[in-house]
Amino acid sequence: MGLMYDWLYDLMGSVNVPAALGTGPYRNMLAQRIKETIAAENTLPAHDHLVASMCGSGQHLRDTSTVFDCEQKPVYEHWNRGAAPSIANYYVSGHAFSAVTNMALGLLAIAEEHPEVVPMIDTAYAHFDKGFMAARAAISADGGHQMGFAYGVSSIPERLLLWRTALDNGDGTPLLQADWQDQLLYPYIYGLRSDGLFPSSGDNYDFPVGNPLLGQLARGVASVGGDGVAWSFYREQVAMRRGGGDEILERLFWPTPVAPAPIPGLPLARHFRVSGQVLMRDSWDYAQATVLDFKSSSFAAQNHQHADQNSFSLYYKAPLLLDTGLYDSYESVHWWNYYTRSVAHNTITVYDTVDDATELLMNGASGLSRDGGQWLQARQQNYPTIDEIQPGGVNALDGIVRYENTPEYTYTSGNASKTYSATRLDRNNGFVRQVLFLRQPAFWPKPVTVVFDSVRSKRGLPATFLLHTAHDPAANTANTSNLGDGHYKLGYSAGQRRIATVRNGEGMLIVQTVLPENAVVHKVGGLDHDGTVCRQMSPVKANEQWASSGDCRFMVRRRQADGSDLWFNHAPQTSEQKTTNEDVGVWRLEVTSATAPAANAPEYFLHTLFVADNDGASGTAQPPDTRRLAAAANTEALLLGSQLHVLFNRDVTPAARMDWTSPLAAGAILATGLKPGVHYALTSAPAAGAFARSLVEVAPGPGTHLSSDQGVLSIE
Repeated sequence: MGLMYDWLYDLMGSVNVPAALGTGPYRNMLAQRIKETIAAENTLPAHDHLVASMCGSGQHLRDTSTVFDCEQKPVYEHWNRGAAPSIANYYVSGHAFSAVTNMALGLLAIAEEHPEVVPMIDTAYAHFDKGFMAARAAISADGGHQMGFAYGVSSIPERLLLWRTALDNGDGTPLLQADWQDQLLYPYIYGLRSDGLFPSSGDNYDFPVGNPLLGQLARGVASVGGDGVAWSFYREQVAMRRGGGDEILERLFWPTPVAPAPIPGLPLARHFRVSGQVLMRDSWDYAQATVLDFKSSSFAAQNHQHADQNSFSLYYKAPLLLDTGLYDSYESVHWWNYYTRSVAHNTITVYDTVDDATELLMNGASGLSRDGGQWLQARQQNYPTIDEIQPGGVNALDGIVRYENTPEYTYTSGNASKTYSATRLDRNNGFVRQVLFLRQPAFWPKPVTVVFDSVRSKRGLPATFLLHTAHDPAANTANTSNLGDGHYKLGYSAGQRRIATVRNGEGMLIVQTVLPENAVVHKVGGLDHDGTVCRQMSPVKANEQWASSGDCRFMVRRRQADGSDLWFNHAPQTSEQKTTNEDVGVWRLEVTSATAPAANAPEYFLHTLFVADNDGASGTAQPPDTRRLAAAANTEALLLGSQLHVLFNRDVTPAARMDWTSPLAAGAILATGLKPGVHYALTSAPAAGAFARSLVEVAPGPGTHLSSDQGVLSIE
């Protein structure tokens, strides 16, 4: 209505409405309708109306000839929950953002003729300045969003343009301008895959690179910030993959072109700190690039964000390791019981047969599936305020704790301990994941990823390492047992290498489990596979069982009346949000130790992932030589391709010394978990047909090696 008011302003002032509709010109009638629409309080559910979106739940309007505004100004900052009206719990989630924007649009249109609405315009502006923009400044300090790519895009450039067009701050600088706004596009530059899509993080509706919202973001960031890289991405990727009609609005909003800058001038990885995204690539050739997406956010918030901390996905020419499930609808049965849960992601679960209460999610919902996953803390808020996501706040997590990028490798580490129930995992070192991405190793033609996990359970509960795939992974054993419920045990013998090969489209991945030693490996899932049928839950009605079928893709345990837990499939409804299934997933690999850990004792997982072109075969492809080396108790040593030593620290404190035994007297070393900014001496001595090698902290001097500020040491 505000747009119509501006557009037809002159015409409406000279034409009166029909007598049956009222008196006076159309202009006055439309202005009154704008105010009446905002003032209406008859929507269901209760308190879900525009007044509540602007003023806070339970508030009413003060509507007089001189003031049209909230009865009481809402609290914008440092809200004490329940003490006063506020929408501060929606700044992080973005709820009410569109409502406040659209109310402001209508009120700004009529403000000159109806100055009584100016107080509510001030309220809307304060929500932007102290609320929505402050939340994004905290979350997107260098880009990124906890909800992932689809819901993370928002319409910020367009909404900022509204205020900058309507208001003047008097000094010529743009209103609400901040450095973080220039960074909003960069997750999309780094995350774009060859299929024109992005990693399926968070609630993921159809969101190709040509989406109009991304076009507005790209052109807005480029034009306002004069960013040539953003302009190149807009012209080369966004505009080239869609129809020309979407560009009309963008040209009207941001008409001035920007001098392009080459995207390949960027580093090949980027860390988006608070949102907790680390996006790694091996190339800026989008058609041929491998993309590794690692996620460990620094806070938890339920809305559109998943229980996916310390998870990753991997793409090369097709999705190889997937972030699974289908966004059928918000808070559907599938959404609650599978899609948003840890079991749907490439992370760790710690299943507890005893403690049922810890399966409550942040909003206290019960009767859900039992996956042993994350975000089970009753103390957290499902819609946190800006204060509550800050370090020390009730929703704060550790997130990414280490990040280092060089042309040869990216190293990162995330701490997701606080995302799990405090009765299960240690709060400080319960689940720490280290990821090493080798772009062009000398021993393999494509990127290699090494994932090292340490899990510390307070009660000796075994952890399960998860990997999700689109197709049945080929294992290097023919001895597979069908356990029922879509579960198959891969029958490895003691000492046999655990290798699985994942093929999808033109891409392939070879997965080798190095730890646990003699790991137990199951594959779970399938769709009409080998005649197997699985129990089904209704996709449309909570807690209703349906007849069994061959769909076993989304299997999660459910507690029964007798206290037992049975496996059920939680299939989605037909989705109106997502119409393609490239990331939905069909199978997952589950890796566990053959023996349960002692209480509070560390449990380690070590996996190597080798990207390759699809060889067109059906069996297991062979990885390069991958050898676990004898080492000191605090050192995990791996020899890759008979030439690169990769070292991880098994302790929780940085290492002053690492010792291992290698068949090589020399060879490249990439050591992590060291003391930052410390000199180390490298020694090598013959020992029983091999070489005892050490890195030892020493004073600076000739021949010593200085670790980085992230505790990493690379020696060629």
